[in-house]
Amino acid sequence: MAGMRSSNLWGRIVVFLVICSYTLAWADVKYGGGTGEPNDPYQIWDANHMQDIGADPCDWDKHFVLMANIDLGKFDGRDGREKFNIIGIYVDYSDPNTKPFTGVFDGNNHTISNLTRDSNDAPFYVGLFGYINDSNAKIKNLGLVDPNVDGEGSTLVGSLVGGVPNGTITNCYAEGGSVRGLRAVGGLVGANGGLITDCYATCNVSADEFVGGLLGSNVDTIVNCYATGTVSGGDSVGGLVGHSSYYTTISTCYATGSVLGDYSVGGLVGWISDGYIVNCYSTGNVVGNDNVGGLVGREYCNVECEAITASYWDIETSGEPNMCGSQEGGAGGCDPNCGKTTAQMHQQATFEGWDFINVWNIGQNQTYPYLRTVPAGDINKDETVNFLDLCIIAQQWCNEQ
Repeated sequence: MAGMRSSNLWGRIVVFLVICSYTLAWADVKYGGGTGEPNDPYQIWDANHMQDIGADPCDWDKHFVLMANIDLGKFDGRDGREKFNIIGIYVDYSDPNTKPFTGVFDGNNHTISNLTRDSNDAPFYVGLFGYINDSNAKIKNLGLVDPNVDGEGSTLVGSLVGGVPNGTITNCYAEGGSVRGLRAVGGLVGANGGLITDCYATCNVSADEFVGGLLGSNVDTIVNCYATGTVSGGDSVGGLVGHSSYYTTISTCYATGSVLGDYSVGGLVGWISDGYIVNCYSTGNVVGNDNVGGLVGREYCNVECEAITASYWDIETSGEPNMCGSQEGGAGGCDPNCGKTTAQMHQQATFEGWDFINVWNIGQNQTYPYLRTVPAGDINKDETVNFLDLCIIAQQWCNEQ
């Protein structure tokens, strides 16, 4: 009997130890798993995990991967609910509370929907990520659906990132929703000092100054991007970028949204200063009071430069006969012959020197050029191949008979 009691006791001890080991193991799990290292990123499965990232600045140099589509609607700050915690904070360069996001966030081709944020407690850098500043920092493969960011009194506002002095944004987008701010405001990013590639924004954007459909202010490189939302503001208002300066490059990009502003208003860029535009176009209606152009509102070069190369705009849909509203300094490249009719903009031959094998595609006599990141059958460029695309093809075929 004594041996049996001893055996039962040892059995209970073993079970207890097993339970304790599992409990300790789970206690060490952070977010949805992972260690935050490059080969074992933290796993983000739900809205609470996203909220937790913003609450822990010590993790802003780590690696993350989004494991599912998530909805941030419950963190809208309304009716007593929590506000979403912005990831990456800028206060002042000398303030110890300033801490950028310097890690890597891989959206893993998932989406984050219903981001809602105001600027009552964030006068600078408002967005899902506020402040990103590191050469190795990266946001990639992430889509935002119906983001609504109200930075009425804020500078550097975007749905995805408020400002990126240094870092990379690639294969990201913002669909629907709206973004509003004071200065340097974009549908996706407020201000860029790094690389933005293969991105787009379809949201409506408004601000007082430096406002664009994709990006408010640019001081580096934008490649293979587009914007389709309506853009409105005061000074330096563009369908893609509000203000681009300091020998920046905008290449293989386009904008199709309406642009409404006061001063320096362009279908693609509001004001470009010592920068370059290569193989781009715009089609949106452009309305302004001073320095208004179909492609660029105001162009300035400190020395002589051909700032605009092989770029076009639709003179019919834009309502503007001039490529640039004004040219200053040594600026060059504003060619009125690059203004084309809608029919011409639907023909590949119009776009001399463009790469229609690897970069661009076009529905001949049916669509404007579109980047090959959009499905080939998406004739109306609504990101979906469906019956509407077939209707466009059928109508065009009937018209040609």
